[in-house]
Amino acid sequence: MARLLGRVRLSRDTDESTSPERQIEHIENYAAMNDHEITGWAIDLDVSRSVNPFEAPELGPWLTDPLKIDSWDLVASWKLDRVAIGSVYLSKMIEFCNTYRKNLVSVTESFDLSTWIGRMIAQNIAAVAEGEWELIRDRNAGSAAKLRKDGRWRGGRANYWLKPKRRGKGYWLTLDPETSPVMREIIRQYLAHNPIDSIARSLSIDPDNPGGGYLTPAEYLRHRKCRSLDLEDMDYPESRRPITGAVWNPQSIRELLFSPALLGFQEHEGRMVRDENGNPIPVGEALITPSEFEQIMAERDRRAALRDNGVTEREANAGPLLRIAVCPECGTNLHYRTQRKVLADGSETEYLYYKFYCKHGPILRAEELEEEVHALFLMALGPLQQVERVFIPASDNTLEIENSRKALDELYTERAEVKSETAKEAIKAAIRFQDTRLAELEKTPKSEARYEYIPKGRSYFQAWNSMDESERRNLILESGITVAVHPKGSNRNWSFNLDLQVPHDMRERLGLPVNGPIENAFPMLNILKRMPGFHHEGSGPKPTPFTDAEQAVIKAMFSGTEDERAAVRDEFVKLTGWGLR
Repeated sequence: MARLLGRVRLSRDTDESTSPERQIEHIENYAAMNDHEITGWAIDLDVSRSVNPFEAPELGPWLTDPLKIDSWDLVASWKLDRVAIGSVYLSKMIEFCNTYRKNLVSVTESFDLSTWIGRMIAQNIAAVAEGEWELIRDRNAGSAAKLRKDGRWRGGRANYWLKPKRRGKGYWLTLDPETSPVMREIIRQYLAHNPIDSIARSLSIDPDNPGGGYLTPAEYLRHRKCRSLDLEDMDYPESRRPITGAVWNPQSIRELLFSPALLGFQEHEGRMVRDENGNPIPVGEALITPSEFEQIMAERDRRAALRDNGVTEREANAGPLLRIAVCPECGTNLHYRTQRKVLADGSETEYLYYKFYCKHGPILRAEELEEEVHALFLMALGPLQQVERVFIPASDNTLEIENSRKALDELYTERAEVKSETAKEAIKAAIRFQDTRLAELEKTPKSEARYEYIPKGRSYFQAWNSMDESERRNLILESGITVAVHPKGSNRNWSFNLDLQVPHDMRERLGLPVNGPIENAFPMLNILKRMPGFHHEGSGPKPTPFTDAEQAVIKAMFSGTEDERAAVRDEFVKLTGWGLR
């Protein structure tokens, strides 16, 4: 009599001939015939035969937990491949049994490992099973390759914005009406320069506001499967987790944004799947156009350049002047910080300030610095018409040329890897085709992709008054203006002067005349040069400072109600002779 551990495994819980019930019945009959006591069961369903038996969810603990190892003497299965397949895994099981004085029995193959004949048969069966597994794997790989070449979906997890739909003898991926709008919103936010972390937060479901946000790709897939099975989300048996609305992962969003599947194409092992001529093979419906995908790639390159300059996307807690207020000596950004202090009466107060981390300046009060920088920006741009920087895709074959070049690079790489002459000749033919096509494309007249500045139909004053703090910061960033902060004073008597730094393409950004002195295109500079601390290299006589009355009007121009500000601006026009446009 021995203590028996019953082993049941099934790759898919659909095959009636090898169902768990039939396997259990065979093992129970064997135990009864040999007067063995069944002390436990290791039942793994939907577990591949290629899984290491020591890592199987149910069997693994019986082979690794010392308490469980001592509770059985032999492991019995319907067939040997229910325990292990392949000479490597089976050899490990035999070694384990020899070490712990255990026995391994296959109840339908008439052997056990307590005899040398059983061990020899087991090794032979394992070799045959491993050969069968390799044949199955090769057959599946060949079938998948044929589906990719035919432009048919081979199964598995579809991209977040796609869902499979039968077409002819196979499946084609079409846009999912529920998730494709979400993906378009992700693209819109990304091209609007929103940080990836901020996009993730906007998509995540807020527990305090269950009506907002979206399910993550993984949870949406489980939700869709539940719906197809007419199950509630909480009852989904395969997930073993409730669908509650997980937080979106920024890295997952990056993978979605940069996938060629946005154009309907497919990849395999990191390479684009191409036909015999080297052209990409579509497997699904395109969500965006090639020019839109080019915009995404351009935005990715722009963000990469910012990171190279030490600027990160993590701006959720950024100060209103991040990447606007800079050190005049080294050009680094001033950092926004908060500090809490307990007062004598036990209450707490919070101090907001900007700090020169480069050590070229002191700590400056945030409220004062922000007020002065905002006033300076509005003095410069307030009356001018707001313009938006819009991407204009190339009107030539730039994207097709780039795709052909990538195809050639991949074909040259594959040519160095293949062994057969047949494959080499096929790759040579594809290279000749792409080379001829590339030569024709390069002869076509082209117009490079570019940005143009489109008027928004309102002034910067009007835009500013309708925006919150975050939107105002983006408005200054889009203008390209930065402000160098020159500290002055000492100890606790620090103050500052501001140096408005106008980018070279300012006139183009604002749609102003390009030729002539910058003061002609940007008339406010004539007035701004008179402001204390303003420095600008320009021609003409040295400006005179503002009078006390003018300075009082300037300070009042950016406080009070809209009617009060409008009245103050009228007074400013009278004092300076400057006509608001």
